[in-house]
Amino acid sequence: MDFIVYLSAYLNGFTAGMLVGVLSWLIYGTFNPLGFNVGILFACASSEVLYAVAGHITRTREVESVLDLAVGNGLSAAVSTILYDIITNISYMLIFHVKPMLALIMGLPFMAIHVISNTAIFIIATPVMVLLSKT
Repeated sequence: MDFIVYLSAYLNGFTAGMLVGVLSWLIYGTFNPLGFNVGILFACASSEVLYAVAGHITRTREVESVLDLAVGNGLSAAVSTILYDIITNISYMLIFHVKPMLALIMGLPFMAIHVISNTAIFIIATPVMVLLSKT
């Protein structure tokens, strides 16, 4: 979902990306197979907006080369994913009364995988999708 939100904002502006992110989380969070939790829903839906911000900012940058585009998308992915995971891990800790060190230990492996995969996806898929949107 992160890349779809990012790409929506990259191609269509911040408002489109924000709407895709929040509406997607409203649907997924309401029908979550692990159960509904309004605090988690709020944390995830509002944090997903970070990807819309990143997509919008990256789109407005001057791009001088393919490498510049890849670096911009990679940095956007890494920063927005780290912020998203910090916010959602803190929310998890507060909502479920989990001790901070335990929440950190439980969250770090997922965070590492999330940051690495989003960075790779954003670097590879953004230029492809931008080119496809122009055809």
